[in-house]
Amino acid sequence: MVGRLLSGEYVLSGVAGGGVLNVYDARGKLRRTIGRKGAGPGEFRSPLRFVPGNGDSLFVVDDGNARIQVVTSTGDYVRVFPTRDRYRGFALLPDDQLVIFRVPSSRNDRLFHQFDREGNVLRSFGAPVQPDGSLDLENWFVVAAPRDRYWTASIWSYALSRWSGPDTLDLEIARKVDWFPSPSVYPEGMYVSVPPPPLLLHAWEDSSGRLWTYSAVADANWVPGKFQPSPEWQARTFDTMIEVIDLSSGDLLALLRYPTRLGMVCNSPLMYGVEELEDGDLRTIVLEPQLVHRQ
Repeated sequence: MVGRLLSGEYVLSGVAGGGVLNVYDARGKLRRTIGRKGAGPGEFRSPLRFVPGNGDSLFVVDDGNARIQVVTSTGDYVRVFPTRDRYRGFALLPDDQLVIFRVPSSRNDRLFHQFDREGNVLRSFGAPVQPDGSLDLENWFVVAAPRDRYWTASIWSYALSRWSGPDTLDLEIARKVDWFPSPSVYPEGMYVSVPPPPLLLHAWEDSSGRLWTYSAVADANWVPGKFQPSPEWQARTFDTMIEVIDLSSGDLLALLRYPTRLGMVCNSPLMYGVEELEDGDLRTIVLEPQLVHRQ
């Protein structure tokens, strides 16, 4: 993942490997590293995900060590709290509270859990059972929204819910478009004989009341082939459909099809892609979408 600090520097958790955070200047030159591989204070394993917090503190989700660790942007250790298991989605709220999603372990579990800054569970919510009565084992995401709210959505449906609290549903958005049959399905032979289904990857609400959504769809020129996950394979297998929706009217303001699959960045409008260079090295491309009004 990628995050931008107040200084304009960028933090990257690593396209491959892990164990450290790399800090780059605005031109992409490496300035310093944060942490090292290990299990002690200020140390990480992989994979790592993170989000910048107040004062450029970094909340690092360290799956290898089963914990969330807070460090400063210069690498000083602040605090840590353990996690029960891997959190697939998380959002940072004001007052350093976290809302996370994890796959429920039973019918008595919940999809989402809210923590205070010390790692204590404040509340859990979200029914873990699907309409057919089965346990919901699919991926969901959670993203922060203005005024202490947050969005949740399943990656399989173009439908999003905004909450102003765990029991207060504030707004629902559902889109019916021909390129995203909702709910989506996981087809047999996916990637090899049939194209991948659409997936809702990420959403971001800006301060002007617009919702930006990012969906992975099959590349416009997709052809059958082998499943070979790599930046080059991602580029020829996926596109990203970006939509901008006016929340007050529900109108679609803009639509863009980007020619590869993008990765989301928590609590930020930034997106990123990864490309493989001729020498086999990897490069991260950081993108910031803007809405341009044309006459």
